Amino acid sequence: MKINNTVRYILYGVIVAICIIAIFVGVYALEFRVSGQKNIAGSNAINENETAEEVNSEMKVVNDFKALFNNSFSSSNYDSSKIKKMYDDKDIVYNAASLKEKKDEYDIDVNIPLININSDLVNKYNDNTQKVFADQVNLALKNEDSTEPIICSISYTAYINNNILSVAIMENYKSGKLPQRLIVQTYNYNLDTGEEVTINDVMASRGVDSTSVNKKINSTIKTLAEDDNTIADSGYNVYKRDISSDIYDVKNVKTFMQGPDGELYIIYPYGNTANTSEIDVIKI
Repeated sequence: MKINNTVRYILYGVIVAICIIAIFVGVYALEFRVSGQKNIAGSNAINENETAEEVNSEMKVVNDFKALFNNSFSSSNYDSSKIKKMYDDKDIVYNAASLKEKKDEYDIDVNIPLININSDLVNKYNDNTQKVFADQVNLALKNEDSTEPIICSISYTAYINNNILSVAIMENYKSGKLPQRLIVQTYNYNLDTGEEVTINDVMASRGVDSTSVNKKINSTIKTLAEDDNTIADSGYNVYKRDISSDIYDVKNVKTFMQGPDGELYIIYPYGNTANTSEIDVIKI
């Protein structure tokens, strides 16, 4: 059967059109794929930048927190005339032991506070300070091995906010070749009732619910844990956080304080129980 010229031209036209459409679809698909890859890469870059910003923000909070430890007490004009003190001529919190001395065997720069309130609870606080901090200084002073020197620095800060006294003591301690430890102890005391203040008491006074606080804690710790993994994958030794640990539930928080403007600091000083200087601070 012969195909006349008209039909032949029509067929040619259809074939050419199909080819053009196929080329267009192929180019579009390729462009879409490349664009998609760029979007994914861009999204990853954004996520990495966001993570870096979050980590940097957390580092700033930690540095700002450490800067508070200037061995001073701010009473915020609190009337302490009704407070039963142990020493009437001293402030509610004062520097009870100060020593700066450097030898081959040790390097010591310490300021240790005493809470000057006559109560059984405060006596327990002061006894704990002696046990955790002052005894460490005495051990350092007794060190006779210059090949294993001890470095010890202790500082404190204290504030009154809404009749709540917050005292925090921080120690950097290094013995010989062992890793440096950063230790933080806090005391929170209700000056009106003479009772210990819990994290729930502070949140209630600030009108903050535990759900929102837990959300911020978990978000921060998760970001830092992911950063730990990235650093560890690069071959570095890091302190790895266990994000499943119940220490990150706000109801289990024991180490906290209120700062100079009443801000709440929730503190995770891992050096309290391990040989590490790693610390996390959540500011509310």
